[in-house]
Amino acid sequence: MISLTPVNATGGARYFNVNSTAVTGGGTPTITVDAASEANTLLEKTMYTVTVPQGAFHDQDGNLFPASGPLTWSYTTSEVKGFGIETLSPADRSESVSLNPPIKITFNRNVVLNNAVAGPVILYKGDGTKLESTLSVGSSAKEFIVTPAAALDNNTTYYLDIANGAFVDANNSQVIYSGLSGKNAWSFQTYSLDKTAPVLKSALVDNNRTIRLNYDEALKTEAALLPSSFAVTVNDEKRAIDSISIQGASIYIKLSTGVTVGQIIKVSYSGGLRPIQDLSGNNASTFSQYQVTNGVQSALTTIKDGTLTGKTVLLNFNDTLQAVNPNAYSQFSVYADGYSLGVNAISSSGAKLNLSLDNAATNTQVIRVAYSAGSYPVVDTNGQSVANFSDFYIRNSADNVPPVFQSAAGSGNKIVLTYNEGISSGSLPMNSQFSVLVGSKPNYVTAVAAGGTQVTLTLQSALAVNQPTTVSYVPGTSGIADLNGNRAPYLNQQSVNISGTTVSDISSATITGDELLVTFSKTMQASSGLNANQFGVRFDGSTVGIQSYYISGSTLKLMLSSVVKSGQTVDLSYMSGSGTISDQNGNLLTPFTALSVQNMTGVAGNSSTAGRPSYLGTLAASEFGKEYPLLKTDSATAADDRSVYSQSVKRYNLTAERLAAGYDYVYKQGTSALAFEVPSTDLSAYVSVPLKPLLDAVNRDSKAAFLLRHGDHLYRLALNDVNMNSLAATLIADSNNISLVLRLEKVPAGTFTPFEQKLQSQGLQTVTGLMDIRLSAAVSSNYANTTALSVPAEYAVRTTATLNSDQASAARLDLAYYDAAYLPSKLSSAGSYTVITASTVGNQVVGTFLSTRSFTDMNSHWSKSIVSQLAAKNIIDSSYGSTFKPEQKITRAEFAVMLSRGLGLLGSRETAQRFRDVQPSTQTGDYIGAAAKAGIITGNTDATFRPNDNITREQLAIMIIRAMEYTGHPITLNGTSATALAAFKDRSKIQNQAAEFVAKAVQQGIILGMTTTEFQPQGNATRAQAAVMLQRMLTMAGYL
Repeated sequence: MISLTPVNATGGARYFNVNSTAVTGGGTPTITVDAASEANTLLEKTMYTVTVPQGAFHDQDGNLFPASGPLTWSYTTSEVKGFGIETLSPADRSESVSLNPPIKITFNRNVVLNNAVAGPVILYKGDGTKLESTLSVGSSAKEFIVTPAAALDNNTTYYLDIANGAFVDANNSQVIYSGLSGKNAWSFQTYSLDKTAPVLKSALVDNNRTIRLNYDEALKTEAALLPSSFAVTVNDEKRAIDSISIQGASIYIKLSTGVTVGQIIKVSYSGGLRPIQDLSGNNASTFSQYQVTNGVQSALTTIKDGTLTGKTVLLNFNDTLQAVNPNAYSQFSVYADGYSLGVNAISSSGAKLNLSLDNAATNTQVIRVAYSAGSYPVVDTNGQSVANFSDFYIRNSADNVPPVFQSAAGSGNKIVLTYNEGISSGSLPMNSQFSVLVGSKPNYVTAVAAGGTQVTLTLQSALAVNQPTTVSYVPGTSGIADLNGNRAPYLNQQSVNISGTTVSDISSATITGDELLVTFSKTMQASSGLNANQFGVRFDGSTVGIQSYYISGSTLKLMLSSVVKSGQTVDLSYMSGSGTISDQNGNLLTPFTALSVQNMTGVAGNSSTAGRPSYLGTLAASEFGKEYPLLKTDSATAADDRSVYSQSVKRYNLTAERLAAGYDYVYKQGTSALAFEVPSTDLSAYVSVPLKPLLDAVNRDSKAAFLLRHGDHLYRLALNDVNMNSLAATLIADSNNISLVLRLEKVPAGTFTPFEQKLQSQGLQTVTGLMDIRLSAAVSSNYANTTALSVPAEYAVRTTATLNSDQASAARLDLAYYDAAYLPSKLSSAGSYTVITASTVGNQVVGTFLSTRSFTDMNSHWSKSIVSQLAAKNIIDSSYGSTFKPEQKITRAEFAVMLSRGLGLLGSRETAQRFRDVQPSTQTGDYIGAAAKAGIITGNTDATFRPNDNITREQLAIMIIRAMEYTGHPITLNGTSATALAAFKDRSKIQNQAAEFVAKAVQQGIILGMTTTEFQPQGNATRAQAAVMLQRMLTMAGYL
């Protein structure tokens, strides 16, 4: 019998026999229960719980479902709305409405027109003039359309009246719509007639057969332009045209024969029978021999746009692609609000790629795609590889949420408006829809462009740093919209942050020591041909060398050969050359000369690197929350090798001399850690670190540490945790011939698909993807035969997602039981990032997860928040099902498992065998063994553990205090045990060997008395009490 029960509401439960006509779907994967009808509806805004008893159904093989215990879930019914209008189009008080708009009334239920009412809907001009129109049913019984007899006038106000009783409920003629006064509730204004002709802004090679003409406003797409109106020459030879198409503000000219990089291409337009027109019908001017940009960047095959629908992503490129390798999906990542959706398959057709995902996104999530070529690069039909890309925003077809304004920044004659999601470059606002005030004076907008998450405004004159500037925006027929067409709301005098640079795409440029940082106003990327010699840096007019450059997101970092002194004047230049810097839309960074750079060396509050060796840079605190000296890439030699997952990668071999010198420097500076960074463009971090300099460093400073950074990942190894002398003896080798081998590699998508699917079914959503972490030792560079090391370390990963610390955590993959085992982890902030830091041991596959797990019986329980926190971190594991049963007594085995999981212990099957009543080769047995190995439990003198016995409160206190000692946080009594327990009248019932443990737990507030005068040491703890005590201990130890 299936039951449907309202929670916390009057009204009885409903029961449905599985063999009744109310339950259908037998023989199919879907069972439907007809739980309500119009005559017998459910309560509105009420939570209902569905319970399917054990064995209610069976599959074709006779397996019962549910197999064990009842299956339950809950849902909440929606609010019943009154009869009324859902939407009006155009919306009330809309501006810049077209002259032939669709005028629609949409009700919130099916309606019929009451023919007895004269003039049910009347259209008026603002002066009260009644206009002829017709009323008809729209696409559904909820929708009616008003069609004016003639086109509307421009720059004119209109309103519509709906008569009382004109519409009635289709299911109840007694329910009528009370009407609407247009002057008060439904008016709109048409746009002012545009009399300005569209202007050609640029022409570039879109792909090797297509030229793209970019205009300053949207064009009429219905105009079938004639190829005869255009002429194209390549190196002064005429080139035939196949077709002409229009999209937004661009015209695409497809050539019959392709072009190549460096050729001189010119295009002409003669007008004629079918001219280029804007949306207002203004003809574009003709032009002759307009030169087309044809550089390396413009000729590359690149991504144009993309769409997410359900669990499928469609990506469109600007040229036809070769058939992709089925394994190429592992090179793509798809993120929803920073969370990975998981890619499991790929296919291609023409210029399109299809990606199949593990998860779907919600209607509120922002979607972006990244591609990093590996062993299976995506290649066009000319054999040219598609360029890597990251943070490319695509359309979420379910998105119905307007973009949210984030900030406004200005420099030079540009203002950049940043939103929280990708912005469409089609149907851009007119210049006149913006107002920029400098003080009280206008600075007129002359051009509008969009790309990524930003809208860029070009101004009539340059901005000044010392003058307050605001920007306003008014929506209209065209406007700022996200990739799914949701319009952004108006902006009213938003303050603009003006940078001191004179280059429009650069927000700031600073230098500290030998590191010069440039911050762009948008995400930028470098082409493969970019060279360090395209940059020029001067100190007091003298040129200094540039060792390397690095571009990531909106930051460019230049490592210099000299350290700047406090007070020196610094400038930066960027020259055109073999490579380019561009934004995500391919717009190139304009070369510049002598850009002033702010010298931060020696400035109060700024970390100075003066006197630092030239081979050391800095891993800034804004990256992961703490600053570290960083060995530059020239401190290692690179060799080709294979990764853990058989990808072609570089192995970086750090030199002993540079490593020793680095640790010598940091020791003299009073710090202990030294870092090395593998470029984020590498598929993995694979680094060989000579042991002898590490041994010398830790002998000199026991706090010495080595860090490895790869993109958004950071691995920290405390050298004192590596028993180096024992390692040399084990490997029968001198420390001079031993190297530690560190590997960080993103697990290719699909490697652990069944595992990830199981986690998803348990409510765990991936945040940053899986990372394979390995530490081993090699002798004499024999990297094919390394020895794995089980050493504690710290792994940190950062994300732009905003996370709830009670729901997010790191976990290791337990492949023996297909489980995500909690790793003690903390969340912190660094710049615009959330950093998740976890404690690891040895070689592990680690992921970060966000949990949506909940128990149906905890809604009103006093321990709900703590139990939810432990369940979200999988400390309370999935074996509890959908109910926790908080008042049930907890067994010794249950608490041992919960405690071991909270401490992040590795299961110990060998240790578990010391207990003859613990079932071997089970997850519970392994965790009992782990607690015993850690010295937290000892068992009984008869070699038993008695796992099924309910745990007593004094036994729980013993395990809790021993766990504190294991974490390195032993508790010292302030007085005697008797003093700490003096308040309890039953203290004599506490066994002598347990008294000190109970006293320490009481003193620290981990365990409280059952009353102020009773401890009840032999009483049994409930699951809820145990969970709360465990949470207090883990928090005190820094494990939560």
